[in-house]
This record gives sequence, structure tokens and C-alpha cells, in this order.
Amino acid sequence: MPEHYPSIVKLTIETNALIDLETGAADAPFIRAIADGHGANDTTVAIAGISASEAKRGGGHENTFSAFQARLAAIGLDHLEILRPAGVWGMVYWDWFILVDAEMVDLERRIHEVLFPTIPYDYEKFCAKKQIPTNDDLDPRWRNARCDSLGLWCHIHYERDVFVTRDRNFHKATKRRVLEEQLGARRIVLPSDAMALVLA
Repeated sequence: MPEHYPSIVKLTIETNALIDLETGAADAPFIRAIADGHGANDTTVAIAGISASEAKRGGGHENTFSAFQARLAAIGLDHLEILRPAGVWGMVYWDWFILVDAEMVDLERRIHEVLFPTIPYDYEKFCAKKQIPTNDDLDPRWRNARCDSLGLWCHIHYERDVFVTRDRNFHKATKRRVLEEQLGARRIVLPSDAMALVLA
């Protein structure tokens, strides 16, 4: 185990982990082992609450946050902590977010600009660039990008150690270095590597 995680390892999983468990994907056994490690040897596992706002398989979104909690229960993840995301209009549930200050907003913007340099952070600018109307029905490309950024924001804001994702965008060397060393992500790993940490 790395020296800077001497006794407690706090892991954060994101939406792809849920999908992998629901579909029985290749990483599902790793995710299950990680989740089962919650509470063992001072290890804690949490899920970014913004995952509730991501599109479901087959389209659409959960109508309520309790529906998302039921989804977690169905795949055996209801024992994990859920990290409340930053309040972003049109993307979070009224009963499950935190109010943010300028510093918090700036962190999420910086995360977004590292992960998605070609997708404007502000929705109005995104719509202008794509020449589409601005309305409350958020474009899924922009929404998905912001969900990814907010997922890592949760991990950093709550000062957790290891962000677990199979999304290759997070693992691109130049991006990962900035996220880990400059923005506070600490460590971004694949599910297989995270399982090794839990079982160490």
C-alpha cells in the first residue's frame, strides 16, 4: 500500500461501477470486491451522488433520489456512503445536494476544463457553440460531461484518497497528472488496481 495511505483508504466509485454491476461487465467482480471491502481494515467506499443524475441505461433519468437509492439497493450497494454533489441547477435533486461557494465552483470548473477542454463549462456558451436552443432540457453531451466533472469534484471536496473509474478520459497521462497533483484527486485508478488496494 502506498506510504501516504498508511491505515485508512477512502475510495470513491462512480457511475460506470453501477453500470458494470447491473450488466455483469468485465469489471463487475472488481467493483463487488471493492464494495465488499467497505468497513474492513479501516477502508471506506463511497459513491458520488451525482451518479443519480446520469442517464440510465435505455435513456431517461431517475425521477427521485429515492429511486436512485433503490437502484443501489438492487445491486447491493446501499451500504455505501453517498457523497452529496454541488448544487447545479437542472442536474441535482432538491433533497440531495450542498450549497457551494465561489471556491467550490472554481474547483469544479477547473476539473471540467481539464477533462473536457472542448466542451464549454457554461451551458449558454455550449449552446452557442453548437448552435442549439438554450432550454431546461439539457443537452446530453453537456450534461454527461458535467456529471463526470462533478463526480470527481465530490471525491476531491470530501478529501477522499482513491477515485475508481474505468473511464479512460480520467486516465490520460497529462489529464491525470493535473487532476492528482494540482487539483487534489490524490490518486485515480482502474477498478482492478483499486481491488488490490482493498485486499492489501
